[in-house]
Amino acid sequence: MSGVARTIGTVPGAGRAISAAPGAAEAICAVFGAGRMTAALAATAIEAAAGLVLLLAALADLRRFEIPDWLPIFLAVLSLASVAVAPGAFSAPALLSHLSSGLVVFAAGAGLFALGAMGGGDVKLLAALALATGLPGLPGLLGPILLSGGVLAFALLVARRLAPALWHAPRPLPALLTDGAPLPYAVAILSGALFWAATRPC
Repeated sequence: MSGVARTIGTVPGAGRAISAAPGAAEAICAVFGAGRMTAALAATAIEAAAGLVLLLAALADLRRFEIPDWLPIFLAVLSLASVAVAPGAFSAPALLSHLSSGLVVFAAGAGLFALGAMGGGDVKLLAALALATGLPGLPGLLGPILLSGGVLAFALLVARRLAPALWHAPRPLPALLTDGAPLPYAVAILSGALFWAATRPC
């Protein structure tokens, strides 16, 4: 029998009540178990939706070097929703931690945007995603994203150097392979986020 039933059994008179109603403890445990299952399903659905949003952002960044504003907004809602369904995580201190992580990333990203080192859409997307981590989990998210960004930047640097000599199609060179084109950082955010989601503690 689960801890819920054992706890109920310690309440004066609860044991007699449960004995008088066969299966009552099991029913209570089933309700609690169903609640946990519902929360797990909700968390899975939220993560899948967030992954889809990040994929759409990466595709948009690859095609136009621009991320529609509704994608970061939707991702921010999903990030806060993931906090709400996490077992025991939806409290005032936890909410403050999650909001702070988003603000910290947005402030740092705004500085990079002012220096021309990062696009505005990428900053908003990353800040929206950071809402899901909280301050303690922020390094675990940013590390893979920064690593993915470095790999992406190097790969595009090489590709853009080689592309003019190797491109023989009648169509113009794709904008992605044009020298001096922006870095589609949403691709790095997507790959880093997938790694973070797959390796973070449950």
